[in-house]
Parts: sequence; structure tokens; C-alpha cells
Amino acid sequence: MRKLIKADLRRILRKKAIWILLILIIIVLPIRTISGLGNVSDEDFAFALKVADGINLFGIVLGLILVLNVYADDFNATTYINTIGRGLSRTKYIMAKFLVVMIVAVAFYMLEGLLAFGLTYVAGVHLNSDEVLIIVCRCVADIVSIASSVAITSVFFFLTENATLGVLVYLAIVLIIPVAIELVIALPFVQKIHLDRYYMTGALSMMTSDFIMGMTLQGILVLLATIVVYVGIAIAASIIVFRKKELDF
Repeated sequence: MRKLIKADLRRILRKKAIWILLILIIIVLPIRTISGLGNVSDEDFAFALKVADGINLFGIVLGLILVLNVYADDFNATTYINTIGRGLSRTKYIMAKFLVVMIVAVAFYMLEGLLAFGLTYVAGVHLNSDEVLIIVCRCVADIVSIASSVAITSVFFFLTENATLGVLVYLAIVLIIPVAIELVIALPFVQKIHLDRYYMTGALSMMTSDFIMGMTLQGILVLLATIVVYVGIAIAASIIVFRKKELDF
């Protein structure tokens, strides 16, 4: 399992896409954050919001790169059959793939966070604890969002063994489904039941509000519940469907 994780990480680091994204983050995030900052009354708060918004901008692209390089490449080349044929259990294979996604996602958001806090010296702002929490919670929320989207997408990869369909499912999850849900949530009779609290984006927004308002325990519980529902159940589903698949060795 460790060998598979190391091999996947080396393969990802050889890809140009991941480095191009990193360069874009280093260039775009500072420009997007600092531009127009002097025209607002509360520069510190505006800085935190701009950083949080800028960090969120790259999440979909990072998720797509991970889906393509961690899952689609293996299913296109059918290397997953050889890996399992050499004795690695299907459960460990699924877990190894997801751990690679998490390692890369966490590393990227740590770099973005370090870059953001480094920009405070350039912009001359001084963030208070709430403003720091906004940035930290945005990073955590985006990591969970990527983990959820990729975990749900992986169910279709392992169910169909079709790389193209898997990529299309990911794009639908991050681009089409959120818009459809927002339209549903906006309906008057749906607003009464507060469905937005249970949708992943709404739940993660609640988590951020809880932490900022000092309700730390409640924020942690919301975060854990979101991970269990959107990540844990998806991974469990991948394990169940892939165990039943017949592979051509």
C-alpha cells in the first residue's frame, strides 16, 4: 500500500498540470488579494475575505487534476488490474488512492495558507483571531469539499471501470449539481425546512460560523458529520461495489 502511494505521488509530481496550477496560485492569489485593498475601510477583514475567496478559486481545478492523475490514468491503462493481481487487496487499493488525494490536497492548501499569511507583511495588514479563522476554515472546508467530490466520483470509477465516465461525473458534481441544488434551495417551501444546512457547502459554512462565534465543539461536530456523510459513506460504497466486480486478469 505504501509503495502504491509513493508511486502515485511520484507520478503526480512528474505531471506538468500540478506545477502549472502551483505557479498560477503563486501569481494569481497575491494579485487578487492585494488589488483594490486600499479602497476599503477595513483592510484586515477585506484581506481575509479576499484570501478565502481566492483559495476557493483553485479547488475545482486541483480536484480535477487529482481525479485525472490518481484515478483516470489507472483505469485508462488498466494498471489497477496488475496492482490487485500482485496481491494488494481491493480495499487497500481504494484507501491508497484516496490517501494520495488527501496528501496532495492538504499539501496544496498548506502552501496556500502559508502564502496567504506571508502576504500580510506585503499588504501591511494585521489579522485578528476571527480573520485568521476565516482563512483556516476556508482551507479546511475546501479540503473536505475536494475529499467529498473525489470520494463520490471514485464510486463511479470502481463501479464502471470507465475513466471518461468518472471524469464526467466529477465535473457534474462540482459544476452542475451545486447549481441545481442552489435553485432547489431557493424555492419558498424548501427554505422553510432549511435544506441548505444539510448540503455540504451549507454545512461547511455553518462550521465556519460556529468556529468564529466561539462554538468550537459544535463546529467540530458539524465538520465530523460532513466528513462521515460525504466522505465515509462514499468510500464504503466504493469498497462494496469494487469487491463485487470481476476483473480480467
